[in-house]
Amino acid sequence: MTTRYQRSQIEDVARILSYHTTAAGMDDERERMEWLTWITKSFIDLFAADNPPNCVDCGASSTGESKFCRQSIVNHKFEGGFNRERFLAACGLEIDQRTHDGRCGEGGCTVCGLEGEN
Repeated sequence: MTTRYQRSQIEDVARILSYHTTAAGMDDERERMEWLTWITKSFIDLFAADNPPNCVDCGASSTGESKFCRQSIVNHKFEGGFNRERFLAACGLEIDQRTHDGRCGEGGCTVCGLEGEN
């Protein structure tokens, strides 16, 4: 399958976002962290649409959230594709399988520790 984005481009985007999420966390910038989270999720949607998982049995691309291929009565299984969790971690938005959700300040974010203005 040909994809629009190369691995090096995805890694560059993650590196840039990681730099800014780290800086926002260190400076306690709640609004900046929220924007970075939204931007990161937009990139995730873009990269995932470009590189969906494929059926290991028939090669069909995934078109939805199902783990199984609809091309067959027998439940073929999807594998591969863009790894959302790995990208979130590379961007500094996932720590110990907890995703920063951009809602810092609502009692403090459990991932980045930011406290919002009360």
